[in-house]
Amino acid sequence: MIGTALRAAATPRAADRGPLRIESAALRALRAGVPLAEIAAAGHHAGEWPVIGPAVEREGVRLREVTFVADDTGDPALVHLNGITDAHRRDVRPALLQPIPGRELRALAYLLPEGLTASYRLATVPDLPGDAGSTREGWMRVHRAGRPDPRNPHGIRTPLGGASSLLRMPGWRAHPARERLAAGAAPEHDLATRELRVPGARGERSVWVITPVAGPVPDTLLVLFDGDTWMDADVPALLAARPGPPVAVAVVSSISLEARSAELPHPDVIARVLGDEVLPAIAFALGMRHRPDQIVVAGQSYGGLAAAALVALHPRVARTGIVQSGSFHFRAAAADHPPAERPGDLIERMRGRSLAGRLVVQVGTEEPDLHRLARDFVAIARDTGIELSSRLVAGGHDYAWWVDGVLFALDELLLPVAVGARPQDLSE
Repeated sequence: MIGTALRAAATPRAADRGPLRIESAALRALRAGVPLAEIAAAGHHAGEWPVIGPAVEREGVRLREVTFVADDTGDPALVHLNGITDAHRRDVRPALLQPIPGRELRALAYLLPEGLTASYRLATVPDLPGDAGSTREGWMRVHRAGRPDPRNPHGIRTPLGGASSLLRMPGWRAHPARERLAAGAAPEHDLATRELRVPGARGERSVWVITPVAGPVPDTLLVLFDGDTWMDADVPALLAARPGPPVAVAVVSSISLEARSAELPHPDVIARVLGDEVLPAIAFALGMRHRPDQIVVAGQSYGGLAAAALVALHPRVARTGIVQSGSFHFRAAAADHPPAERPGDLIERMRGRSLAGRLVVQVGTEEPDLHRLARDFVAIARDTGIELSSRLVAGGHDYAWWVDGVLFALDELLLPVAVGARPQDLSE
């Protein structure tokens, strides 16, 4: 099961919408003057911050103490946990680290789900108002101030080019490929990566094609949207470490944020981009063209919406998709600020139709609006005849779980007997 072997559940909240705060053992040790290294040595990930402490159960959810620490510069500092802090951004006070008397440190302790994985940043913001996130500019100011946690050795690149730290809770399950990389195991596959420059209506884009060095081109072609972010996530190394049969992979750049917004959420546009520009270039480079039933399209957010729309509405392009945190609220008529509580264009276009194809849909526990709309999409897609499985993952709108989630979904599509996990319905 992706995210955790336990039941995926959202973070329990206090009345102010922040996670439950506690006086953790690590906080008590900080106040008692215990050295940071000694405190960290007692945590679940020995020697690392944040310190993960004992497990407790609240509201039927298994949780762990998690204590964050930062240097005290004299200005307010907060922890921005992806998906978790966002839920109370109109009142950021639950995320503020508090000064530790007698030490130039600030700290904060939460109770967080056992199986959570999340990216986070520490932000020191002078004159930070309590309602900093009530305006877009105020929240962007917090984003701009965010920095990786210098005491955490684990990080991830963000889609905007910055860096965040990673929180991996004890119940989070990494894909076997990541475990093999961490263990220094020999690669399962010898792969080569070549970059194509593909011209198109919005200029040239990079498409990185990853295939085995020797042997025939694999029958399955995985197409990943938002390719620059995937290359930053070192997807070639993860694919090389992935057990099971190799696949051909095309990692497709979005060119720019503007081009991304103009292509991915618009089904007919992204179908033309793939069908007329990207797939022909890949076929030329490989010396063969994959059929639509051999192509798996995968994306996140707008990219997840694109993957779902291609399978549902453009089966001549692809008939299988991996949909992560899909933007099912998107409406072209309200593209700037579509209401997150209403189903968007794709769901409306699918109602009452007879369709085919196969989808794996994943969404995070910490993105409630997208969770509700994903349930609506799953119900409509099943009614149309699309073969579908859905999974609820302990996380937010976040590459922290999306990367491993794609690998698990690929296994589910190609190795169903080996994976053997029961798909978790989004209503659970």
